Amino acid sequence: MNKDLATTVEQNFTVLILAAGKASRFGGDKRRALFESRKTLLEKTISQFQPLGLKLVVCLSADDKDDSLEAMLHGNAIECVRCARAKEGMGSTLAESVNAVGDVAGVVVALADMPGLRSQTVSLLLTHADSEHIVCPVFDGQRGHPVVFGKRYLPLLKLLSGDRGANQLLREYAQNCISVPVKDPGVLLDVDTPADLDRVRRMIQERSS
Repeated sequence: MNKDLATTVEQNFTVLILAAGKASRFGGDKRRALFESRKTLLEKTISQFQPLGLKLVVCLSADDKDDSLEAMLHGNAIECVRCARAKEGMGSTLAESVNAVGDVAGVVVALADMPGLRSQTVSLLLTHADSEHIVCPVFDGQRGHPVVFGKRYLPLLKLLSGDRGANQLLREYAQNCISVPVKDPGVLLDVDTPADLDRVRRMIQERSS
C-alpha cells in the first residue's frame, strides 16, 4: 500500500471505546476514578486517542446511570453511543457500536479501563492497518488492546452477542492477524480493581517523570 493511500485508510478508521461494563470487581464506577490530573479514568483513556485525529466514539450502556457520563462527554465534544444490549455482555456492546458508526474503513476497538496506553502505540498499529487484516499489539509475548479490525470484519463484528467478544474472530482468522511487538505495557494493563488503578497511576507517573 502506498503512503498516501495508507494515510487515507488510517484516517477513516473509527475508535470505539467500550465503556458500558459493570465494573463489579472495582467496588464502584471505575470510569469516574480520578487521576492526579483530575481527569477521570475514562477521560484519561480517551486522551490517549485524541491526538490521533480519528473519529472517536464512546460506547455507554442505555441505563440511566450513564446519562451523566454522556452529558460530560458531550460537553467535551465527544460522541457517544448508548447500547441497549450492554447488559448481555461485551459482544453485544461491540455489535451495537459497530452498527452505529456506519460505513467506515475499520474500527480500533479499545477498552475504557486501559488509561496507561500510549498514543504512539496506537499510531504504530494503524501503520499496519488495512481492510483485510486484524492488527494486535504484543507486549512481553502477550496480546493486548486495542485491536484494529479492517473493513472486511465489520459485518462479523455486528453479529457478536452476549459475552462473546471479538476473540473468536482472532482465532478464526488467525492467518489474517498481524501481531505488532510494542514496548508499551499499557496494552496489557486494564483496571479491574483499586490495586490495578494504583499500579497504572504509578506507571504513568514514572513515565512522565
